[in-house]
Amino acid sequence: MSNQHREKIERAFKNGKINCLVATPTLAQGINLPARRVIIRDYKRWNTAAGRNIPISVMEIKQMMGRAGRPKYDSRGESWILAKSEQEVNFLAEKYISGQPENVISKLSNPNAKKAEEDPYLLTHVLSMISTGDLRDRDALGRFFQKTFLSTQLSTEDLASRIDDSINWLVNNSMITREGESEVVKERILQHVEEDIEENWEDLRPSWVNSAASIPGLDISEQSIVEKKIYSPREGPAILVY
Repeated sequence: MSNQHREKIERAFKNGKINCLVATPTLAQGINLPARRVIIRDYKRWNTAAGRNIPISVMEIKQMMGRAGRPKYDSRGESWILAKSEQEVNFLAEKYISGQPENVISKLSNPNAKKAEEDPYLLTHVLSMISTGDLRDRDALGRFFQKTFLSTQLSTEDLASRIDDSINWLVNNSMITREGESEVVKERILQHVEEDIEENWEDLRPSWVNSAASIPGLDISEQSIVEKKIYSPREGPAILVY
């Protein structure tokens, strides 16, 4: 489906001309549509690595459910997961209704990789940082990745080892060249002092909220959110089916 066709269908759904929209899970990724009711027909999806259909993650199912009853369009919402047997009813309720979403995992690196060639994500990011991010030395690369979400999931030693393996692989495959030590980098390392920046959470609003509030035309007060609610012109519930 072309972008033009998709936009036309979404616009018709928002305007109440379409009452039921059947979509792929990609529509669940942050799309804000006036769907009061979400129906999830299948909770399994084909997985090439496993060679079979496997249950969709709890996080993704809850993301689909979250498309129902959007504050801008509806005052309430409801989500349904279709069970094909009594046994599935208990399984679905326990896993997706009562269950907790999976932990968020960084996609910068493959956690199961043992060698650099098994970690194309990290290789790609290291190469892109060198070629377009102006991070031309090992120290700068290390500092960058220490500020990413990945650094919270790997030990400092493991992260450093993965970066070194990626650099060596890129050098051995003639994608980058190693020029040797730099006096500038040496001086930077010697002079570098870590600065611990602590956010003061004792006040009612953290500093980043005040910064956001200073943007012209942006009102983050609760009253402004209530006043700007726009409900769908549709009579009856809109249904979104996956």
